[in-house]
Amino acid sequence: MRATAVLLAISILAAAGVRAGSDAPLEEDPLALNPEMIAFLDENFPRTLSPFDRMRRLVTLVFNDNVLGFTYGAETRTAIGTFEGRTGNCLSFTSMFIAMARHLGLNARFREAETVPIWNQRGQVFTVSQHINVAVDMGSRWFLVDLYPEVGEMEIGGQVVSDERGLAHFYNNRAVDRLSEGHVEQAAAYLRRALELDAEAPFLWTNMGVVLNRRGDPEGAEAAYRQALKLARAHLPAVSNLATLYAQQGKLDLARRYRSKAAKFRNRNPYYHYHLGNQAQASGEIGEALRHFRKAVKLKREEHRFHFALARVHTRLGKTDQALEHLEAAGRYAPDESGRLRYHQKQRLLLAERDRRTVAGRLP
Repeated sequence: MRATAVLLAISILAAAGVRAGSDAPLEEDPLALNPEMIAFLDENFPRTLSPFDRMRRLVTLVFNDNVLGFTYGAETRTAIGTFEGRTGNCLSFTSMFIAMARHLGLNARFREAETVPIWNQRGQVFTVSQHINVAVDMGSRWFLVDLYPEVGEMEIGGQVVSDERGLAHFYNNRAVDRLSEGHVEQAAAYLRRALELDAEAPFLWTNMGVVLNRRGDPEGAEAAYRQALKLARAHLPAVSNLATLYAQQGKLDLARRYRSKAAKFRNRNPYYHYHLGNQAQASGEIGEALRHFRKAVKLKREEHRFHFALARVHTRLGKTDQALEHLEAAGRYAPDESGRLRYHQKQRLLLAERDRRTVAGRLP
């Protein structure tokens, strides 16, 4: 299946004139270690440490200001680049941690995290951001390592993915960076490499469609967007970008049809309503925020973030009983014990505040 998908990708890209070559400095191995990294690991990790202790010690040293002192940055870097620069985004951190953990004999894998999508409209192009972190297999249990200096046991949500998918994310990030800088051909080369690794990822095809349209190839862009939709029928960025493409070509009936599809997909997507609710709340439009958060809960009742959002709005409106109900639901649907404890603590604080106001309001 994967080989067939890759062959199809190569044929589509060849028809669009996107060749393999030296248009972009494609790293041979984003997970490679250099001698300095190997020496650092060999010096700081005696082999007598248990696998769990190796993982915990690696987390400590990566974030310790007196050792590596990793901090978040916007750049997508290789494992070596992240180690040398001590900074990078979630994919940079994940690549470095996986490479180092594997040298220590740990089974560290890429994981696509189950997070609330971040919806962006950049000009006429619609994008959705995704989060990547590390899953470490300890035999009977999996543990998560993220950009924050803590280790948590993996319970539910997200999915462990292949190195091919993880590295496809890496080259996709590089492509988006190059495209934003105006280097269209480099972006195309990076995306070709990503698709050679994983031709079944719809977001790669959508981004390739954007690049091909920037190259002045609307037919190639249309083919890429349609391939994304073959892989995921409701992939909103592909639908939205097709609507824009048809409008640019003067195909107004098709543009209207795909705009209508995009609107339907957005209206059925609970995370989109959550996004709109957050926007409305930030703008002080509390009634509008309440409407969108209620819609989100109606579409996906088991999402703890939606209930917490409703609890915040009801608290702001002075509706304590409703806020407590949604905090209870948020705790019930929280994915791990630490989340449940946080929500229960918020419940206790809100109950204490309600009781304080009740006592203060009594007549002597």
